[in-house]
Amino acid sequence: MFICKEKLHTIYSIYLLNGGSIAENIETEILQNPKDFIASVDDIRNEREIYNDLFQTPCISLIESIFHLNFNSMSSKPYEQCKSFIDALAFIQDIAASAMWKFDLSIPGDLEAFVRDFDRLDVPEERYRLYQLAQQDTHKKTT
Repeated sequence: MFICKEKLHTIYSIYLLNGGSIAENIETEILQNPKDFIASVDDIRNEREIYNDLFQTPCISLIESIFHLNFNSMSSKPYEQCKSFIDALAFIQDIAASAMWKFDLSIPGDLEAFVRDFDRLDVPEERYRLYQLAQQDTHKKTT
């Protein structure tokens, strides 16, 4: 899984370089890597290959686990305490959308549905809609 985290680290660095927002949960809980988030010229040149590796077995399981961990972590929490989870999900949405549309990669159905349903997580109302969905899904699991 180390190589997958290294690839995710590189993609996160490119995401930040392109103006993406800091996703604290990605930095502290997933990557746990003190090195700087700086994308090299080689990283940018090899972006397609890095995405291809990241969205294939075994690395796709890392992406899916980050998605599910952050989505499920919002359950039963007030919206005000969910910013870090939503920021992490916005990062996952962004890179999964790039995988699908920019690099024409196949991604698992739950991630594809998420990418299509939440393509505007920069809009406060969409962030709240995602939060509400997490609350509803949790309610369904407990009833």
